[in-house]
Amino acid sequence: MGKIRRMFYREHLSLHQIAKRTGLARNTIRKWIRTPDPVNAPEYERESQPGKLTPYHPALKQALIADSYRPKHNRRTAKALFQQIQAQGYTGSYCQVITPYRAQCKALRQALKKHEVSEALAIEVDTVDAFQGRQADIVFFSFVRNTGPATFYADDRRMNVAISRARDTVYLVGDIAYIKTKQLPVLKALVELPVLAEYS
Repeated sequence: MGKIRRMFYREHLSLHQIAKRTGLARNTIRKWIRTPDPVNAPEYERESQPGKLTPYHPALKQALIADSYRPKHNRRTAKALFQQIQAQGYTGSYCQVITPYRAQCKALRQALKKHEVSEALAIEVDTVDAFQGRQADIVFFSFVRNTGPATFYADDRRMNVAISRARDTVYLVGDIAYIKTKQLPVLKALVELPVLAEYS
């Protein structure tokens, strides 16, 4: 709330500009700005809406947990998981993999070519900046790093783009131990989200 008020009163940004930066609705921002007492700030909670993939969450979770006990070479691929839920009636098809770095983007594209998944699943790999303004049914965001600085993730606007591009579900993939060591507000909030599966 303090950040919203600072952008409005000190930086003299419009409601539209603040909404674009934060991803919040203009009505919510207007309500926060008009609240005289920051202690009693209005609470904002996005209403949970079931998506196209929601009925298949239990099956996917069970598969990922089972695979976490298997050797890496015996774990199911993304293509196998997709075919599994497709056989159960899933009709979605478009998946986006987002990464902060161009080198990682190139490596992921080369890996997908080797596995030949294009016939079963339409997967697009791109950087966060390149994907701005577009959407996909399912989005995987790769944090990539497990050492070094995390300056990229300190940009709230970029992280907002990365995690808000999915129509149905977004999955965050990364080294949670590394993310927890970075004292950044946006990362602190993300590590509080449910962990679907952990791999060593």
